[in-house]
Amino acid sequence: MISVKSADLVTTQGCTWWSSLYIPAEISFMRLILAILLPFVVFFTINRPFQGIFCLLLQITLIGWIPAAIWAVYALGQYKSDKKIRNMQRSR
Repeated sequence: MISVKSADLVTTQGCTWWSSLYIPAEISFMRLILAILLPFVVFFTINRPFQGIFCLLLQITLIGWIPAAIWAVYALGQYKSDKKIRNMQRSR
């Protein structure tokens, strides 16, 4: 039996309860909602227009909506990681 304390579900050190879903806590909540509802828009907000167009074509088909949403959430996480790496390289 797994016991979960209520304190485990509260925000701890900048992480939220949904960080256990393998979504980085650095992703803003609004961009995450946007990635799920309108995946192609996320690519335009992170300066990847060609991927945004391809994602829109994928999203037009109803079957492609789920893979497009997953791809957008993944790309959003990669964008945040790349941004951190660039900031670290500049600080050297």
